[in-house]
Amino acid sequence: MRVADANQATLEARLAGSGLGLDLGAAAIRIRSDVPDLARLLRTLYGSYRIRDELELFDVTVNLRRAGGLRQPVRPQVELIVDGAIEFEPFPLDTPMPLLEWGMNYALA
Repeated sequence: MRVADANQATLEARLAGSGLGLDLGAAAIRIRSDVPDLARLLRTLYGSYRIRDELELFDVTVNLRRAGGLRQPVRPQVELIVDGAIEFEPFPLDTPMPLLEWGMNYALA
C-alpha cells in the first residue's frame, strides 16, 4: 500500500505506535511521531511511496517528538531523535518537515 492510499487514522496510529515504515527505494526509514498533523504532511510529500510492514528491517529509525521543557506553553518545539540520539537543535512545532527531511538525509548519509 502507498502512503496516499492509507487513511488518516491508519497513518496516525502507525506514527504513534510501531512507526510508519517508508520504502524510499535505496533505503527504508521508520518514522515515529507525536507531532500533530504530521500524517497529513507525509501524505502530501510521500504519497507515492510504499508503506513497509512494521516487522521488516529498516536502515534508519527516526522519532520526531514534541520537545519538553519550560518553553512548551509559550513556544512549542519538536526534536528529532535518530537511532536514539538527538542530533539537531529543536525546531518550532509548526514546521516539523524541514527537521524531519534534514534528519533523514543526515542519518542516511
